[in-house]
Amino acid sequence: MMYRDTIATPFCLLQLDYSEDAIHEVSYVQQRDVTPEQYLPLRKLIHQQVEAYLKHRLREFDLPLALSGTEFQQRVWHALQAIPMAEVLSYGEMAQQLGSAARAVGQACRRNPCPLIVPCHRVIAAGRTLGGFHGQTEGEFLRIKQRLLAHEGVEIKP
Repeated sequence: MMYRDTIATPFCLLQLDYSEDAIHEVSYVQQRDVTPEQYLPLRKLIHQQVEAYLKHRLREFDLPLALSGTEFQQRVWHALQAIPMAEVLSYGEMAQQLGSAARAVGQACRRNPCPLIVPCHRVIAAGRTLGGFHGQTEGEFLRIKQRLLAHEGVEIKP
């Protein structure tokens, strides 16, 4: 059975789709959409970790994930989780680590099913500019990326 919950943050509303044992998808949304509230240990853990992140008491999420993607996407998402809070890599730097191309890394970031938890916002363009976020190079998603990075102590200009 799948559950849906929405958590308000200073950056946006986070919508989480999860089962009893793993998070399947995280989305940035405009309005709340929840299933009837039920006590699940995972739900409590998600809320605790997001709250700790918002209060600067959590530097790395430790939540069970069910990420569905290609082998390359999985490699990129794993590499994203290794970027420490308050640090960034360029798409090119990450591509070099993975023996790939910057554009391929960008596409894998775009398809990241669990943003924030798998911190694709920590990958920026060359020249220390934001680059894109969820396939957009301007607009609300880019503002969310900038606010997430600022929350982590990284100032990047659009």
